[in-house]
Amino acid sequence: MNLPPQALVLDAGNTRTKAGWFVDGQLQEVWAFETEGWKAALQHWSQDPAHRPEVIAWMNVGHLPDLAAAGAADIWPDAPRLFPITALTPVPVGNAYRTPATLGPDRLAGIVAGVKKFPREKILVIDAGSAITYDYADASGTYLGGAISPGLQMRYQALHTFTAKLPLIGHQQEIPDLLGQSTEDCIRSGVVQGFLSEVKGMIAAFTHRFGTDMQVLVTGGDAYLLQNGLKTITFADQNLILKGIFEILIFNPQI
Repeated sequence: MNLPPQALVLDAGNTRTKAGWFVDGQLQEVWAFETEGWKAALQHWSQDPAHRPEVIAWMNVGHLPDLAAAGAADIWPDAPRLFPITALTPVPVGNAYRTPATLGPDRLAGIVAGVKKFPREKILVIDAGSAITYDYADASGTYLGGAISPGLQMRYQALHTFTAKLPLIGHQQEIPDLLGQSTEDCIRSGVVQGFLSEVKGMIAAFTHRFGTDMQVLVTGGDAYLLQNGLKTITFADQNLILKGIFEILIFNPQI
């Protein structure tokens, strides 16, 4: 395992990109910005002379064209090593997925970080972002598969798009009361309470199939709702995917 003194890792999503700054293997800074403006955000951040990465690792699960080589080299004239991560990049866990080329690399990064946190244990990683993903690895550290369903914003958007009169409303941070007393309150109750009920039911289903000795990890922009609304969460980490990207990076020192 070869630790780069300074590394920048990027998780480029559909609308937001999250960046992590690692120094001697430890996550020191995290920031997020609109994916569309990734280059301007990095240029601003690079003005600090302390931010001189030896390597930049990224995964792109959104619409961003290869995050890239050209752009990063413009920002850092000393041209750090560039390491794009895909579903087929070697990782420090087993992968029993039937179609590995179609597996989102962010899902695999979550498993990598989960196995690092809980070695030799069964883990379920729930990433509550644009979509909600459920990913399971057995105690040998082998990824077996999972499930995908719509995230909160997608549910709000669907109610507005596929009905004639339901408004598109913004999400609020708190968990709404079950009994909505206005149309907006009813939408929030249905979306958020339904989200919590789904995740609770999925955890129960995974537990029924694989046993109660399973660690449940949550991450993603809406993970705070799961922390506040469920009692079956073992561990929550908003930066789980960034940590997984870093583990994949150091597993591939020569690439």
